[in-house]
Amino acid sequence: FYRGFKKSLCTSLNHVVCHGIPSDRILEENDILNIDVTAIIDDHHGDTSRMFCLGNTPIKAKNLINVTYESMMITGDENLVDVQTVIQYKIIDLRKYLFFVDDPGEQDRNVNPGNPDGVTLRDITETALRQVVGKRNIDDVLTTQKGEVQDEVLVLMRNLSQNYDTGLEIIAVRLQNVNPPVQVQDAFDDVTRAREERDRIINLAQAYQESEIPKAIGEAAKITESANAFKQGRIARAEGEAQGFIKLLEAYEKSPDVTRQRLYLEMVERVFPNFNKYIINDSKILPLLDIEPN
Repeated sequence: FYRGFKKSLCTSLNHVVCHGIPSDRILEENDILNIDVTAIIDDHHGDTSRMFCLGNTPIKAKNLINVTYESMMITGDENLVDVQTVIQYKIIDLRKYLFFVDDPGEQDRNVNPGNPDGVTLRDITETALRQVVGKRNIDDVLTTQKGEVQDEVLVLMRNLSQNYDTGLEIIAVRLQNVNPPVQVQDAFDDVTRAREERDRIINLAQAYQESEIPKAIGEAAKITESANAFKQGRIARAEGEAQGFIKLLEAYEKSPDVTRQRLYLEMVERVFPNFNKYIINDSKILPLLDIEPN
């Protein structure tokens, strides 16, 4: 119950968009009344609204209502988005343009009745836009694939214009203002800022990666080359020592005594210079002679 009533409607006037609270205010000439209705069927809630112009509402106000209704669309992921579009076109068949389509015209755009670039062109645009936007996610329409959306709408509008024999050729479609509803604009802005921050951090990380990978590759190549040089040096040294041992073995097998004596003398020659040497004899003149190593 609301104030004693079993059922009630939400009404809003003029600048209040929707979900207003009924009051004792009496409606006046030129008021714009929005009635919001909630239907509940099998525990499923559906919300809808309808706007009414009372009396002789100014043309600008009516146009604002119509544009707001036409531009608010539902996306493929069930989000609402406000799409405003600029259409460029030209007349290519004057006969069809003047006689084949009966159009009420549009005073606000100075389009005379009978010309298809009035309500007919507006309906073609809205039909194509709703069809394309209804198949895509809201991010596609807002940011990532706006160009693809424009191209797809352009193709549909050209086909519809030919089917209706309007005599018009659609040249270009430009999505100007594409925004989420005002009620959730701040949340979408936060998401956009977060996405931009994410992209900025990813770019920084990729830049750091691009700078560090060449350094790591160069350092790895340097270490590899150093290891290969060390390996080749050790292999050459080992091969040389092995060949020397083989030569020595051959010489030993030919004359063992001579080779043994030579090896002994060579060893003494290498080892003795590293030790202190003392010569002792029985003479009183030089009982102890200290010979320092070289």
